[in-house]
Amino acid sequence: MCSHTSLPDFLGALLESSVVRTIYSICGAEASLVGGVLRDALLERHAADIDVVVSGDGGGIAERLAVALDARLVHLGGERFASYRLVSAERIVDLWDRRGQSLEDDLRRRDLTINSMALELGSERLIDPFGGRRDIHEHRLKATTAKSFSEDPLRVLRLVRFRVSLDFDIEPKTLELARQSASEISALAIERIRTEVELLIRHPQRVEAVRLLSSLAISPSLWESANQPPVERDLCESLARLESWSEEIGRSAADLAPEIDTYLTSMAVLFAAANPARADGIAESQATEAVRESQLLTRRERRLVERLVHLSSVPYSESEARWFLHRWGDRWLDAIAVWGACSEPAVGPGERLRRLSRLAGLAREHGADIFEPAPLLTGDEVGQRLSIGPGPEVGRCLDALRRLQIQGRMGTRDEALAFVDDRKTGEES
Repeated sequence: MCSHTSLPDFLGALLESSVVRTIYSICGAEASLVGGVLRDALLERHAADIDVVVSGDGGGIAERLAVALDARLVHLGGERFASYRLVSAERIVDLWDRRGQSLEDDLRRRDLTINSMALELGSERLIDPFGGRRDIHEHRLKATTAKSFSEDPLRVLRLVRFRVSLDFDIEPKTLELARQSASEISALAIERIRTEVELLIRHPQRVEAVRLLSSLAISPSLWESANQPPVERDLCESLARLESWSEEIGRSAADLAPEIDTYLTSMAVLFAAANPARADGIAESQATEAVRESQLLTRRERRLVERLVHLSSVPYSESEARWFLHRWGDRWLDAIAVWGACSEPAVGPGERLRRLSRLAGLAREHGADIFEPAPLLTGDEVGQRLSIGPGPEVGRCLDALRRLQIQGRMGTRDEALAFVDDRKTGEES
């Protein structure tokens, strides 16, 4: 490679990095860096992932590069452009074989001008046929071509993500192109949609993201289903409540914030917090059916949401708090996230935090005894003590023992035996 004295500092530093030098040594002078890695370099940001375009022998180059980078090679396929992913501990490298197509043709098929630049590794020349560098300088999101969104409607969601993550303005014509393709998103593979939605709801500016989706005629409601018209439920309100609850925790219980933050931005919690069963005039059965039909949720998430929708209170007394933790198991933080965001106004911030602290303390100090306690007695021992054989009465007695144990009201074998004896005496009298 050359001295790259004419390149911006971050692009020069990128070329000097060990991974790019390795790519150059394997791919050769005709290889080019493209896309987000250049955008981030021009924004003076470090990109974890790198996109590389070569022309011909993509498979062979990818195999050699995988060895050089100590990376796992994944074949991504592609009809016009063969693509390969190299996954290492440090980063992901995506390699595209344009198969004789011109470099400008490769850039033309990309979504936004800020992602439609290339840096030739041999000449160290920045190729920018669509004005991406200018748009970065002017903080503008602009479609590369009029077909940018119609060729792949998922890019509408990506446009929203770039808007909130870069804080760039969307060019009016680009906004209109995105709006025209928004209705085609539902035809895409649900896995692709889910990935983008998850990225949006985990972003700090997720309320703005949802508002922008709505302005693009993408319903902010996640409750649409085949057998039910869209429920116009304002997700922004639910997101704002979750944000407020997160801020309360951050201000007053900072030690708990990292523990619960992931749950406050989970898909299941968002669905439960925005569930239309909480709104006047929406039948709970109708809302539950919408959850069951949702394609965005995994099966496990759907079951969790159905439980979260019915959550109305979180106890404070030690015995009931312990039982609450046991019933929710490793999903108790999901429950506290939804309850904290959606509890009645009468339960003020101080009380919510008090109950969260109580649950967190019990989980830390007595988790083993609460979540999966070792039984104090076996079914045979209970049957012998009651002088009966296996049956429902033994099961009811074991359930009662287990609940008392989980609640912290019983902790020894002798206490359990005494409980069974008292139960037998009561039945005999």
